[in-house]
Amino acid sequence: MSNCPRRQRQALATVALLSASTEAAYYLREEIASAIAYQRHEPDTHRLIPVYLDGVPKNPAQIPYGMRVRHALDAARLGMVGVAAELKKVATALAI
Repeated sequence: MSNCPRRQRQALATVALLSASTEAAYYLREEIASAIAYQRHEPDTHRLIPVYLDGVPKNPAQIPYGMRVRHALDAARLGMVGVAAELKKVATALAI
């Protein structure tokens, strides 16, 4: 049995890397659904952070379920160095 669900639940955050391939990525969608549940259950101890690799979709219908109300990072705009810096800020804030 995999430790993945337990590890995700224990983590301070789930970083979901989203792209045009997300729709077909069954396990990613499962992890997103789990992260949404963890954040709803304990909003102070788990955060879901979407990172749009191809940029935030202009059409809201292309945003995966549960991602519309999340503060997201736009890798196309920030670059990966910018995304890493933002994730470091979030991790620091969550660890306090």
